[in-house]
Amino acid sequence: MDTSRFQSDVKRTLNGDLTGEETILNAAMGIGAEAGEVQDFVKKWRFQNHELDVDSIVKELGDVLYYVTLMADQLSYGLDEVMWMNMEKRAKRYPNGFETERSLSREGE
Repeated sequence: MDTSRFQSDVKRTLNGDLTGEETILNAAMGIGAEAGEVQDFVKKWRFQNHELDVDSIVKELGDVLYYVTLMADQLSYGLDEVMWMNMEKRAKRYPNGFETERSLSREGE
């Protein structure tokens, strides 16, 4: 799947009654809510002796991705641009891959 196809499909299912500001708020709340659902599956697995429900977690990750894509689009960014910016940020932060010392000394970023 290419990111622009996914972004187009997200737009197809957007609530057209929302203003731009409402869409940003909806996306922000959706990201938090769907990430919380992922967190809940992991919590149940880790602390309540449930089986790790991988299929449900992956479906919720798709929902997180939907809202991330919606937010990026509303801010006039393509998902590929968001991904690229994140790669650049991580390359600067961890040029040699993850290093605990660099992680501990990130103050002031």
